[in-house]
Amino acid sequence: MAEFDLVMTTAGLSVQTRAQAGAALVFSRVAVGDGPAPPDVLTAQALSNERRDATLVAFEVIELGQARLRAVLDNKDLLQQILIRELGVFAIDPLSGTEVLYAYSNVGDGYDTLPVDGGSRVAENVYDIITIIGTAENVSATLSSQVYAAVDDLDALQENTITALAALIALQASTFNRHIDGML
Repeated sequence: MAEFDLVMTTAGLSVQTRAQAGAALVFSRVAVGDGPAPPDVLTAQALSNERRDATLVAFEVIELGQARLRAVLDNKDLLQQILIRELGVFAIDPLSGTEVLYAYSNVGDGYDTLPVDGGSRVAENVYDIITIIGTAENVSATLSSQVYAAVDDLDALQENTITALAALIALQASTFNRHIDGML
């Protein structure tokens, strides 16, 4: 999987500065494209050739002034393969209320591929994107209402379910044993 190292754009730095001063920092979407890197990433306002939005499914503030956005990209209804060279994180500018390119990355020839929709052949790429939020306190993301669960989440659920069932069986056995002892 491609390693997207994000660079904050000038617009992103502006949004981040306002967030440091108390304004809301709202991540609105993640998009991918297949275009070349712009001549100056700092002044980029869009992806070079945006092809598809990824679905934002999770957001959390992590250590050291960073946040993790989890984005899922699928090939549903995709008619042409995408070479995922560029990735952009978008946020809402609290001053203008418009969406801006907050951070950008281009991996060049180290791209990911998203194949065409093959009907029963579903492809999904999951990206955990780490971005800088500094000391901003009012940080959020606009998440999809669709439900996605990572393999780790399902494994934890399975383990918790097994533990709960084992406790329930032990309790039932204890109750049964007390009932039997009372009959003897």
